[in-house]
Amino acid sequence: LGVPHVEKFNFIEPPLPSVIAQTIQHLKILGALSHDRETLTEEGSAMLKLETDPDYSTAILEAIKLGCSNEVISIISMLGVSQRLFLRGYEESEKNKSDTLKFKFCHESGDLLTFLRIFEEFIKIDKKQRKEWCDRNRLSYYALKEANRTKLEFLQL
Repeated sequence: LGVPHVEKFNFIEPPLPSVIAQTIQHLKILGALSHDRETLTEEGSAMLKLETDPDYSTAILEAIKLGCSNEVISIISMLGVSQRLFLRGYEESEKNKSDTLKFKFCHESGDLLTFLRIFEEFIKIDKKQRKEWCDRNRLSYYALKEANRTKLEFLQL
């Protein structure tokens, strides 16, 4: 980034020195910074190009090496909309129905694979039918549409 000593950078609102130190240590653990000179590594440069959270960047880069980048990018895209994905309603009966509908997507290995399952089902459906499918399953069409857009942006990088 061209900032040789981030702890000396003239921030408008500087973070606590301990936060800077923890962040530098975290970036070293992820492989973004060299352990000796705190310079950007090749991995760190690749992470910057992804323009996302360093943990997500690391996951995407590892997934590319392992041949599962499509799935990991889908999951990361879904994490950005996960808080508004499920439409539960206000009435207790609506909440119960929503929970029942949600259960059919639940994956035994947890939320991340549940998000992947939902995303993959959404993508399989004809674009003209997606809104209706979301309404029927009490899922936010707009959240899934945003996740798809995010995934496409990642794939273009």
